Amino acid sequence: ETAVLWCKRLFKEQMNCYKDGRGVNPVIGWHENQIAFFESYTMPLACRLVDTGVFEAEAVRDFVNGVRQNNIRWMIEGQRVVRNMIQEWDTENPSFPASSC
Repeated sequence: ETAVLWCKRLFKEQMNCYKDGRGVNPVIGWHENQIAFFESYTMPLACRLVDTGVFEAEAVRDFVNGVRQNNIRWMIEGQRVVRNMIQEWDTENPSFPASSC
């Protein structure tokens, strides 16, 4: 739920930028880009936590497992979440619907 909350906030921020002519259309590839973010940024970051010495190996394994579970969940539920985000945007911004972008 936390990951989805922040995903929705980022989507709205990027849609506002696109609406104002300051960015690309985030609708295109959003689902796939979130998977790539988990795999190329979040997972390596979680794995490197052990190198910091701040967390014990068991805690790092929990972080890595959490990232893995979030990624799997996104792969399963992400397209539905994206559809919902687009619908929410369209309801809040009828003059600039994401569904027609």
